Amino acid sequence: MKKTLSLLLTLSAALTLNAAEAASVRGADGVTVNINNPKRVVALNGTTVEIIYKLGKQNTLVGRDVTGTFPAAAERLPSVGHWAQVGAEGVISLKPDLVIATEDSFIHDNAVLKTQLRAAGVPLLVLPEAGKGARAVSVPA
Repeated sequence: MKKTLSLLLTLSAALTLNAAEAASVRGADGVTVNINNPKRVVALNGTTVEIIYKLGKQNTLVGRDVTGTFPAAAERLPSVGHWAQVGAEGVISLKPDLVIATEDSFIHDNAVLKTQLRAAGVPLLVLPEAGKGARAVSVPA
C-alpha cells in the first residue's frame, strides 16, 4: 500500500502541473528531474501505466513497456519492449518529454539504459521498485 500511495502521489504531482508550474522531483536514484507539464510520457512499468490512467492523464502516454496492459486501452500504445530489456532507441523514437520507470527497470541488460536516456537529454524519473515503499522520491514544496 505504501508503494502504491508513493507512486500515486509522485505521479499526481508530476503529471498534474499546468503550463505555468514546474516541479523538481528527486527520484529514487537520487537524481532530481525538472518536470514541467509533460505531454509525451513513456512508462516503463505496468503499475505506473495503470496509475497514470487512474489520474486521468492517459492522454500524456505515448509509450509503455509490455507489462502496461491495464486498462485494455493501454495496449493500443506503442510498446518499447520488456521492462528489463528496453532499448534506448525505441524510447527516444517516441520523443518523450518524460520517461517514468522504477529502479528495477535498470537491472540485467538494462543497466546502461538510464545513462543512454539521460545522455540523449530525455528526462527520466526513477521511482522506487516494488517493496521499497516511499523512501526515496520527494517533491520539494
